[in-house]
Amino acid sequence: MSADHLAKMVAEHMWSKDEAAQLRGIVLRSVAAGKAQMQIQVSQSSLNALGICDGGIIFALAETAFLYAANSYNRRAVSQHAAISYFAQVESSQLLTATARELSRSGRSATYAVEVRSQDETLIAELRGQSRVVRGEWLQSFAP
Repeated sequence: MSADHLAKMVAEHMWSKDEAAQLRGIVLRSVAAGKAQMQIQVSQSSLNALGICDGGIIFALAETAFLYAANSYNRRAVSQHAAISYFAQVESSQLLTATARELSRSGRSATYAVEVRSQDETLIAELRGQSRVVRGEWLQSFAP
């Protein structure tokens, strides 16, 4: 089985349990080994008092993509550290896409970069995250 096929199977299993992402309206678009892409449609309920998308919504989208990429090897991984920079405001009705890619992986630690872009490809935010593998696998029959 290819690493990308395993990543897709893990993501499907994770998604079936990921109520937090689903309740926020985050959609899983694609996953491969060390990569993931998520989307969210910014709604009126996503806006803060300034009338722009709340940064927590954007962070949740980016961190979700980060964690699906980090877990794509069938080893349970958690966010150890994540920092985000915001570059542009987002209005209601925008479709945001978060694309996570692995920068490095060694032992139980890995580093990921996530770009969040609007539907017109404007860079909205960038997250850098470090993951840490914890005990367990998502799919027991495919344990490393």
